[in-house]
Amino acid sequence: MKKQGLLCAVLALAAAGCGTARYIHKDGDGGVIAMPADNSWNREKADELMKAHVGPGYRVVEEKEVVTGQETTNLTNTQTEPTVHSHIPFLPAQKQTSTLTTTSRDLTEWHITYQRGNALPAGPPVQPTGGQIPATK
Repeated sequence: MKKQGLLCAVLALAAAGCGTARYIHKDGDGGVIAMPADNSWNREKADELMKAHVGPGYRVVEEKEVVTGQETTNLTNTQTEPTVHSHIPFLPAQKQTSTLTTTSRDLTEWHITYQRGNALPAGPPVQPTGGQIPATK
């Protein structure tokens, strides 16, 4: 029974170390949330952050996976096999063969760009249907 409790504690700590949703940019009307992966746990945390920042009326403007770095792994495999000694044939000898394999992969995270539900997009003023912008005094 103690082993099961220890296993659960280790798994909980491992899951906590993987990170969760976090702000990477905030302004008055919105921001960007980063998550290590797009899953229900991180979505809940992102939802809480967006609501805390701009209220429950937020809207998601864009979602995308973003490359944040690269991980390279080098694997060396050395094999040793018996062979004939090149100068003294009756002495045992060994031959070693090494191979190096290098692999790289992108490190990514999921970004959610959001804004307050009633926020207007930045840009030039919208012209009314008549094609003229009303004069202001």
